[in-house]
Amino acid sequence: MKIAIFHNLPSGGAKRYLYEVCSKLKEKHFEIDEYTISTASTYKNLKSFTSNKHVYPYHTKHLLPVQIGRLLHVYKSLHKKIARDIDSQKYDFVLVNHDFLTKSPYILKYLKTKTLYICHEPQREFYEDPRYLAPYLKNRITNFIRLPIKYVDISNGSQAKVIISNSKYSRARLKEVYGNKSIYTVYPGVDRKIFKVSKHVIKKKGTILSIGALNPIKGHDFIIQAIGKLNTKTKLSLTIIGSGTSDEKDKLYKLAAKNKVKMTIKSNTSDQELVKLYRSSHIFAHGAYFEPFGLAALEAISCNTPVIAVNEGGVGEIVKHKINGMLSKRDINEFASHIEKALTTKFGSISQTVADFSWNNCANDIIRISKKL
Repeated sequence: MKIAIFHNLPSGGAKRYLYEVCSKLKEKHFEIDEYTISTASTYKNLKSFTSNKHVYPYHTKHLLPVQIGRLLHVYKSLHKKIARDIDSQKYDFVLVNHDFLTKSPYILKYLKTKTLYICHEPQREFYEDPRYLAPYLKNRITNFIRLPIKYVDISNGSQAKVIISNSKYSRARLKEVYGNKSIYTVYPGVDRKIFKVSKHVIKKKGTILSIGALNPIKGHDFIIQAIGKLNTKTKLSLTIIGSGTSDEKDKLYKLAAKNKVKMTIKSNTSDQELVKLYRSSHIFAHGAYFEPFGLAALEAISCNTPVIAVNEGGVGEIVKHKINGMLSKRDINEFASHIEKALTTKFGSISQTVADFSWNNCANDIIRISKKL
């Protein structure tokens, strides 16, 4: 089959998802052409899997944030052109992905070719608690200026005939935003050639790992406070993997000191070091607020590390209580109790509990859904 993919993605999980899907589709002899915009991240470059790449220039340096109407007008015209170019090539279908500017891209309105829209989440900053998604005044001012984009996203996303979500939780949220349409859940995978058990790595007793940007929405502060409740905290150590501002880093270190928690923050960690930490950690702590899926939790379990998670968002579709980890309400005392129990529980071999989460299954599900178009 010959398909087109469209994206204007930043670095992060959505680009990684697209990279892995394209890898598997290429293995299945799909011919893939890439259509993107000059503002897209070069993270996880797709050139190994694509036959042709079309990059459309877009410049916003001359526009101020308050000129968002003008910015969107120019952007809409660009998407019309990309849609015409794609339609002229007679592809079997188009795999449309997020646009970092509008979330749901304008191209959904103009494509005549059959389309699957991969949408991992709605624009959370417009729908969820601003204490975690916009904790500072400057964030709230920015979101106020960007408010027209909320309605652009709804209008564009509502044009998609078929949407692919990354969890049942996300599916329900997308239905609320875009309406009751054909939305399928296609779980992301984990590369079991990388994230796997090693007989040569011994678990370090009392080590706790947490991964995510140094942002309130990731709940690192919640984890620190929970560990601080434990009488055994002097025997424990927390490692956080994530990047963020020096202010956020300082806040977490001060909170750890206040709660007498031994903590280290690491940034720019290589994949090799990350895998070593997954394998050697005693438990993985997930405190994020309503995360759509929870890829880090999946990778931890694949490395045979049990996960203690707040049961919000999609992580409950990965973590099975008392089987490959424990699920908690957003209650510091309950979460602390689960950490304490997990540190003395022998979970055994848990990596097989997530065996169905594979990129091959993910690609096969997308192919299956495309045949319904």
